[in-house]
Amino acid sequence: MRNVNPDDLDQLAKLIDGKGGLEDRLDEAFTRASHLGVTDKLGPIRPMRTWVTTTAPDLRKRATLVRGEQLFERGHRETYSDWLARIEAHYLAKVPGLKEAGEKNVEEALKNLSEVLTLMKVGGVTTVAAAAMATVFTQNSWHSGLLRTALNSDWWARGGSARAWAGARLLGLPQGELRSLAAPGSWLPGQLGNMFTRNRLYQQATRVPFTTTLRSTLLGRAWDGFRTLPVVRSPLVTSGVNFFVGSDALAARYGGVTHSGATVARAGQASLFRVGRTAAYFQKLNNARPSVIAAGRTASPFLKGLGAASKAGGFIRVAGIGGTALSTGVSAANVWAQGNPKEAFKKNGAGYVADVAEVGFNASLTSAMVAPNPFTIGATVVTGAVYGGAKVVEHWDDIKHGAGKAKDWVGNKAQDLGKSVAKSKLNPMNW
Repeated sequence: MRNVNPDDLDQLAKLIDGKGGLEDRLDEAFTRASHLGVTDKLGPIRPMRTWVTTTAPDLRKRATLVRGEQLFERGHRETYSDWLARIEAHYLAKVPGLKEAGEKNVEEALKNLSEVLTLMKVGGVTTVAAAAMATVFTQNSWHSGLLRTALNSDWWARGGSARAWAGARLLGLPQGELRSLAAPGSWLPGQLGNMFTRNRLYQQATRVPFTTTLRSTLLGRAWDGFRTLPVVRSPLVTSGVNFFVGSDALAARYGGVTHSGATVARAGQASLFRVGRTAAYFQKLNNARPSVIAAGRTASPFLKGLGAASKAGGFIRVAGIGGTALSTGVSAANVWAQGNPKEAFKKNGAGYVADVAEVGFNASLTSAMVAPNPFTIGATVVTGAVYGGAKVVEHWDDIKHGAGKAKDWVGNKAQDLGKSVAKSKLNPMNW
């Protein structure tokens, strides 16, 4: 039993009782023999009809038993994700309603679902992060960067009245304020917009170009106003909010400045490394005070820094860091399990490139959630784009096939519409 490949047993069972298999051919043979009145000629093979009805289920049962024996033994060069999917499929296949599907089909469905969810996650984070970087860099360039330098140059005054008028108008536009990148997935006022995505008025507002910064500012002010309400300012509510979304006060106290030189104002903008390091440093200074030593109130700088970083990050952000760190480990293990990179690339091609890019994406996303800056978020965007491109190459044949089916569907619908119009009063020939 241990030397049997369960997939081979499933395939053999499919050849016996599957569509067009041995059972169908026997039924067809006996049906034709009956019509011709020569059924007695097939007497020697009649026992096969009973054999096929019992043998195929027995083969599937044996395949299940073999998989049960091999369940927790990871195959040679089998990735950890595939191994976990195989274990999940083994137990899910026992659930009523999934038994008929078969363990192998459930396993394939789990793998496909996992791949789709990963692609959605990578694509969503990459798109949002890229848009955030573009918005922040453009705004900061307008505030005090290259755009502002170009606007303040004397080029506008040396081109006549029209150019001078245009320069004056541009200088009259609001300069804005320095913006800072935030940890992906962290709770910021701008993220409150997700609560209104189903609102038609808000959807229309998102379609207006160059309003992202304005909407973020308005939502930030609304969030600040909400936090000043008497009920929200109560210690219990404040503690609850800070627990989930992070403490802006701690972030401002220990976070210093962001990558753009702006003072940290939101918990999501702060580097948790810097918050922890600064809090630990102050605790170390405090421990050196004679009065503290005499009172025996010294504390561990490391624990102080860790606590400050956790409180500044909040539950949502810290949990996200833990999740992405775990994903990094799993994706790295998947790449490691495939062995020699050269051989793995020859075997899987773009699929192996996607697996490697997934490691880089998860590691970059973890770093960006801990310390948001152009380097970590930029790395997240680049590795996410590489992952998406590799997946497109890997499944290009399926994409072309799906696009072809979609094209045929559109063509058929257009043809049907044309026939309907030809027969209707919209056709002048029918007037």
